[in-house]
Amino acid sequence: MRLRRITGIAAAAAVASGLVAAAPATANAEPAAQAAAAYGCSGKFIRSWPVTTSWVTLSDIRLYYNSSTGWSCAVNVKRKAYRSKKTSVWIHMMNSRANDTDKAGPSYIDSENGKFKWYAGPIKVKGKMGGKKLKVSLVGETYWDGSKAYRRTPFVNAY
Repeated sequence: MRLRRITGIAAAAAVASGLVAAAPATANAEPAAQAAAAYGCSGKFIRSWPVTTSWVTLSDIRLYYNSSTGWSCAVNVKRKAYRSKKTSVWIHMMNSRANDTDKAGPSYIDSENGKFKWYAGPIKVKGKMGGKKLKVSLVGETYWDGSKAYRRTPFVNAY
C-alpha cells in the first residue's frame, strides 16, 4: 500500500513538473476532423499526423481535399497546450507532379512558415490534374522552448 502511494506521488510530481504528459497524446488534440473552414480550407478531412519531438506532440498536420475543385489543403495546428505564445511553425506540401516538371509552381508545391500562436497554413496544391488523382507529401515543424518537433509523410492519397 505504501509503495503504491509513493509511486502515485512520484508520478504526480513528474506530471506537474512537465517531465511526462498527463494523458495520452490524443487527449490534448482537438477532433482531427475539425471543420476545414476553421483553417481556411474547404472540402473533407482526409487524415492527420502528429508533429512530435522524441517525447511530446506539439502540433498536428491536417489534410483536406475538395473534390469539386481538385485542390488539397493542409495546415499545421499547434496543440492547445502550446498556443500561449507565438512560436515558429512550418508546413510544406508537394504533390506527386512536383518533380515531373520544370515549371513547379503553386499547383505543385506550397509552404508557409513564421511565428504563429495557433497554426501555419492553409497551403494548397492540386490533388487532381487532368482527371488524374495525385498523391501529396507533407512536412511540418513546430518549435517550443528550444524543442523542435518534426514530421515528414510519405506520398499519400490526397482524396
